[in-house]
Amino acid sequence: MDEMDFKIEKGKKIFCVGVGGIGLSALAQWLKKIGCDVLGMDRELNEITEMLKSEGVEVFSQEDASLLDGVDLLVYSDAIPSNNFFREGAQIKNIPQRSYAQVLGLLSRNLKNITVAGSHGKSTTSALIAHMLVTAGLDPIAVIGTKVRNLHNRNFKWGREGIAVIEADEYREHFLELSSSVGIVTNVDYDHVDAFPTERLYQEAFIKFSEKVNDLLILRLTDSLTLELIKKTKAKKIALFGFEDEASSSPMTEDADIYLIRKTVNRSELQKFILIKNGKEETELTTSLLGDHILLDVVAAYAAVSVFPEVNANIWKDAISSFAGTWRRFEFVGEYNGSEVISDYAHHPTELRALIQAAKARFSDEKILLVFQPHQGARTKAFRDDFINSLKEADEVIIAELYDVAGRERPEDLISTQSWASELQDDGINATYAKDLEVVEKLVREKANSGVAIVIAGAGSIDKVARNLVK
Repeated sequence: MDEMDFKIEKGKKIFCVGVGGIGLSALAQWLKKIGCDVLGMDRELNEITEMLKSEGVEVFSQEDASLLDGVDLLVYSDAIPSNNFFREGAQIKNIPQRSYAQVLGLLSRNLKNITVAGSHGKSTTSALIAHMLVTAGLDPIAVIGTKVRNLHNRNFKWGREGIAVIEADEYREHFLELSSSVGIVTNVDYDHVDAFPTERLYQEAFIKFSEKVNDLLILRLTDSLTLELIKKTKAKKIALFGFEDEASSSPMTEDADIYLIRKTVNRSELQKFILIKNGKEETELTTSLLGDHILLDVVAAYAAVSVFPEVNANIWKDAISSFAGTWRRFEFVGEYNGSEVISDYAHHPTELRALIQAAKARFSDEKILLVFQPHQGARTKAFRDDFINSLKEADEVIIAELYDVAGRERPEDLISTQSWASELQDDGINATYAKDLEVVEKLVREKANSGVAIVIAGAGSIDKVARNLVK
């Protein structure tokens, strides 16, 4: 979007369609903070829309053409098609329309942006960076793809430092709307097959992202695309991160900073590790967050904040130990009938495997009951076999029916998951299919006891089951 195309400033009236989504809700808060008159619409009112109301954003759930009266700009989320009631109404009234990603790029254009891209780990890494900067006494803006406990359980933080920490979404190449001083690619693992029909198209999006990073590009040592990203980027500096035993077989580049992890303790309730930077042991750290993937997020975040002199080793150590995690990332929701209930956003085979690994570390003496709701038809269809193989690592599985995402589904992709349970049973896995959330909840209540840990996973509506169990 050309900066001259639309100027966002105090007093402008902005209407957000799909405002209850995790991305657009953060943007609505940013617009409110700079003095815009912000209102929005979402069919489903939830805890996020309630939070927006507490911030002074008016939220409506009904279609009413009068809501567009006096509106200067309509902003829409990805879930909102062009034939939406309000988008068509805005077109009739000649109200400019822009996507969430376009407006995010415009608002952040003149800031020192730390952008976090990647197939997995974006939210945790972004939240960690924001928390590290705040712990160091800095005051960044933060736009995170989940609610963060250390940020008052919000997905947005207002700041006046001229720094922004932004979770950079690759879907439909949205992250190309952003300028980046520091850019992170946590990993590149093929996803969003509805937007990227081939794996190469998906990879090329990250190559374009890396080309837009100006100062420091941070990459995973062993990622298949790392070498190509190093060759294509125009960033002044490269940093690589990974585990110590990966370094000898990974791409190295002259003058790159190398951040390595040496695990020392991995017990059921904490992880200890040593950070090694450029061959020198820096410090030993402890985190209550579980899983190897979390350690990678932690070290990627540290590499990003290393450009700020205010963030020294002691600050980083304090920030890691005080980081309380995020919404739906191995979130302990409560207990039901003696079972601890965990809710997690995992919706990709790689994420499921990492989730089960973390659950086994945390609940080493209990049986893992994994409740999984596949998310979005094209992804579920493309990765069907990988999903089934991931599910085999749990002790017992309940498979919910597919969650179809509004505005993103093609009829040919709306497959049923009913056959998955049979395939798992043939391999000796105790698996059950549930046609809807009511059946899911009934089954979980029947199976819950003190010897079972309940892990509820998926990016759709399955989280409702976790909340209902512990009410």
